[in-house]
Amino acid sequence: MVDVAGSSQLLTAALSVVAASLVWWSRVRRLTVVRSNIAGINALSEEILNANTAEEAEKMAAAGLGKVLGAGKVRVILSDQALDAAGEAVRSGVAVERSNEKTLYLPMISGAKPSGAFAVSWLGEKCPYQIDERAALQHLANQIAITLELHDRRFQREQMLRGEKLGAAGRLIAAVAAELAEPLERISGNVQALRDADQAGAIRQSVASAKETLDRLLALGRSNAAELSEFDVSTVTAGLAEFRRRNWEMRSLAVTVDLPRRPVAVLGARGAFEHALLDLLVHAEQCAEHCSDAGSRRISIIVRQVDSEARIEIAHPAAGEDGSGALMETVSSIAGAFNGQARVDTVADRTCWVLTLPAHVAAEAQGPPEAGRSRTAHLTLLLADPNQASARALTEKLAQRGHRVVQAAGGGEAIEMATALRFNAVFATPALPDMSWVEMLERIRAAGCRVILLCDTLALLSHPLVQSGEATALRRPIDEVDLDRVLLLSAPAE
Repeated sequence: MVDVAGSSQLLTAALSVVAASLVWWSRVRRLTVVRSNIAGINALSEEILNANTAEEAEKMAAAGLGKVLGAGKVRVILSDQALDAAGEAVRSGVAVERSNEKTLYLPMISGAKPSGAFAVSWLGEKCPYQIDERAALQHLANQIAITLELHDRRFQREQMLRGEKLGAAGRLIAAVAAELAEPLERISGNVQALRDADQAGAIRQSVASAKETLDRLLALGRSNAAELSEFDVSTVTAGLAEFRRRNWEMRSLAVTVDLPRRPVAVLGARGAFEHALLDLLVHAEQCAEHCSDAGSRRISIIVRQVDSEARIEIAHPAAGEDGSGALMETVSSIAGAFNGQARVDTVADRTCWVLTLPAHVAAEAQGPPEAGRSRTAHLTLLLADPNQASARALTEKLAQRGHRVVQAAGGGEAIEMATALRFNAVFATPALPDMSWVEMLERIRAAGCRVILLCDTLALLSHPLVQSGEATALRRPIDEVDLDRVLLLSAPAE
């Protein structure tokens, strides 16, 4: 006889194993899908860094999430456009789910404050995104915020560099035009002595036309000079401190301002300096306000002139991830426009920002030139050195001698400028980013310019082109006597 009870137990056990297997298989399948989705979203997060605008990022995200998640509508909402649920996500800094809209709003965070919201919609009735998938989507939203911020920083830096190059070229053209004014005046006076009236009239007309051209070039130089002015760093700092004082009182911040008794003058764009200083002050206020220890919410602002440099120090309580990298990039760029430097030091629980700018000394206060330098006429020089620190140091040495210096980013730009404008000499490093120095030497020589190589080793001094005199080499660090020697050789014959 068949044991019915035993068969029933076996069947029950078999069904239990099958059910457990189905549950296990369904769970494994779901985890596999989730892992695949997360990998796809993370890959999209890396690709999104190539976007240049919010519209382009939105298009890339929509295409990528459509393939990975089968998501519905995807939107990138900037902070000034964020309303309702999107605005709530921006204000709170956490994701907001709206089931009636079938949309998940994730804050786009880069630094301390969200720059907008990333909205992802779904097609079904219930939100299908699991916890790990939501974390990956949040990472994607943050990557979009970083992408947009990097694009803005690149645009600002390019605009600043473009403005500096245009300003330098304008000042160079105007300076050369000013040197032509005196010869034209002499020619105009000599025309009166010509006997041939017809010939004198034609020459007089040509001279008048040339003067009009010079006036336009000199006007260009004056407009560029208006952008670069001499101003007192301590006065600007005091003005901004007074502007922010009410805000400090409302936030209960203890701020000390230590200014020198004498003016500390620098030469540059005052608006750019004010922009950098105000950014640093606002950053210091935010760090101090978020400090848990009320007694440590102190900010100190110090302005000093140390030797030939203006030194500005702003110290505040140290913070963790405070987004100071982007601020450092902006401040360094502005300081570089003054031929200065910026750095940030963190010791224990205090962070100190330091700006050092060359102090400006009026021409009458500089004293008589040294005997070794008085023999060299004012030269127009081109400098191709990708290292900003060494380029700044040489530019200061040349400027102290009264020479005009125009900087080029690489060999190609140096060749273009040497072809378009007249330079007495070209200083260049052997390590150029876009070509070999030998190629640059040949093409620069075709434009009629002397090339002076700035080398760090003795090997280049023995190069055949240097030994033959086709190129001049200076060993760094540059000796003052050697620099004056090569400048004297570059001066035009009297």
